[in-house]
Amino acid sequence: MPTDLNDNPPKFTKSEYSVTIPEDHSIGSLVLQVSATDADESPQLLYEMDPLTSEDIRKTFALNHSSGELFLAIPLDYERWQQYKFFMLVKDAQINPHSSSATVIINISGIVCSLLALNNEPKN
Repeated sequence: MPTDLNDNPPKFTKSEYSVTIPEDHSIGSLVLQVSATDADESPQLLYEMDPLTSEDIRKTFALNHSSGELFLAIPLDYERWQQYKFFMLVKDAQINPHSSSATVIINISGIVCSLLALNNEPKN
């Protein structure tokens, strides 16, 4: 019988996770990983996108609910979306679950913008 009560909410290690990826980022590739801790004994944490997250974002990124890893699921289109911003939730898998949230910001760099930046770098 467990002796530790579920009296602590899980906490993300950061309040905001931000990353920039190129428009041609490979499908199935890792975009970012969120992580959280819980002071309770033997916590099992589950990650999920906030229920209010748009369907477009849910289709674009695939989440591993146990590891917090976020993968690219479909091709990106810089002309359509330059930034994705949503909330990620973490819950402890207990009878009376606690949860917390963090902001996720994924910036997309366009292929043309990336090529222009490379061409404008100083030459030695």
